[in-house]
Amino acid sequence: MTAEGFDPTPEAERRTLLASERTMLAWLRTGLTVIAVALAVGRIIPEVDGTKTAWPYAVIGVAYSFLGIAMVGYGLYRAKRIDDAVRAGTWEGDGRELHEGHDRRHHPAGAGDRRADHRRDLAVRLRCARSSS
Repeated sequence: MTAEGFDPTPEAERRTLLASERTMLAWLRTGLTVIAVALAVGRIIPEVDGTKTAWPYAVIGVAYSFLGIAMVGYGLYRAKRIDDAVRAGTWEGDGRELHEGHDRRHHPAGAGDRRADHRRDLAVRLRCARSSS
């Protein structure tokens, strides 16, 4: 692919959407796991343990199930907000433009510029190696 015909924006958007989907699936997986733990704590442990008072386990199970439902809900909510923001070309947090007019002053020094940092480190190492030889 030639440099003059390359537009990185659609590729970056696709990668961001796929990363958002993976994150949403992780939230769903975690929420469903917490719900399974809720079922185990609330129903299975009292039966296996043979205790006469099962209500503490039921209360803990209900609390875990609410936590699991909240995790699933938050994962879906977060994925929707990020997908909408990426498709609109804005940053999810505050509506700043992602592509046009992107300003590095909004980020900490050097944030997101690992390749440039790596190249700079290699250049310094090369200069040190040349001066010591």
